[in-house]
Amino acid sequence: MNSRMTMPEAPAGEIDDGAEIAGNVSVRVVSDFTPPAVTPQAWNALVAASDAPVYLTFEWQSLWWRHFGGGRRLNIVMFTSGGKLVGAAPLFSGRGIMQEPGVLRLIGSGDAYTRSGGLFLDDGPSDYLDILIDPEFGQAVGRAFADYLHRNRGSIARVDLVNLRPGGPAATFVVPALRSRGFAVKESPGDLCPSIEVRARTEEFVRGLAPGVRRRMNQALKLADGPGSPVVLSENDPGGWERFYEDLVTLHQRRWNAAGFPGLFHDSRSAAFQRSVAGEFRRNGWLWYASLSEAGRCVAARLAFSFRGRMYDYLSGFD
Repeated sequence: MNSRMTMPEAPAGEIDDGAEIAGNVSVRVVSDFTPPAVTPQAWNALVAASDAPVYLTFEWQSLWWRHFGGGRRLNIVMFTSGGKLVGAAPLFSGRGIMQEPGVLRLIGSGDAYTRSGGLFLDDGPSDYLDILIDPEFGQAVGRAFADYLHRNRGSIARVDLVNLRPGGPAATFVVPALRSRGFAVKESPGDLCPSIEVRARTEEFVRGLAPGVRRRMNQALKLADGPGSPVVLSENDPGGWERFYEDLVTLHQRRWNAAGFPGLFHDSRSAAFQRSVAGEFRRNGWLWYASLSEAGRCVAARLAFSFRGRMYDYLSGFD
């Protein structure tokens, strides 16, 4: 879902005066991802409380900002109660071919939505973006965010929430609070990543698939595992990580470039971000990767994120 929140007209010049209280929730704005303004421990504890996806972790958000934040202004709206972080709206402003003054967007957003005036969806690498909220404080944080925007309506013209997570805290708590305060909230459908709930052992899951899917899967397994098979599967091989990553980049770029698209490694900034995320997630134990080789040549590579019981099928390349 993509949402656009338009601020009501008001006298210009109003600014956030910090430490405002709404329902026992204090509001402050930080413009840096370093302690003490923001700590990874407090941020990721809020990720867990929000049941948020891997794209909302401190690691992903801070690395995205490090690589793509140049020329932009960080505007993280933090909500605390009793000294505990209970909400965070990771926003930024500035830069973009059609970037309008006073427009806030979620960290992780690409530029396609801005360049096309809302006609085309996000082209960034992040999916399922959101505002982090501890559900115990959901109503209070929603009201506090609406109050913050109301106080700053002279300097904030609009909030664009691209790739917003359906049913997440922003949709559940923030949007209703904004509407109740008279903000105009326009929603448009977005591209949703398909998901599969896997609640059984692998064998049971496979038995529940359609016959044609099971047949193709068994054929692939026999090809890879049969006696004398020329195909070799390598999975989560620490010693082969660098070679795997080089093969992934080569196969990914070759395939997407042939189809007329830039690919995720199309420039040095994007390539550096992808490598930084992969390295950080690998150190955290959040990375899964595998490749298929035939006669010593890599013909397929796949990289996924494993985080809090969910697998995110993120990136692949194949011949």
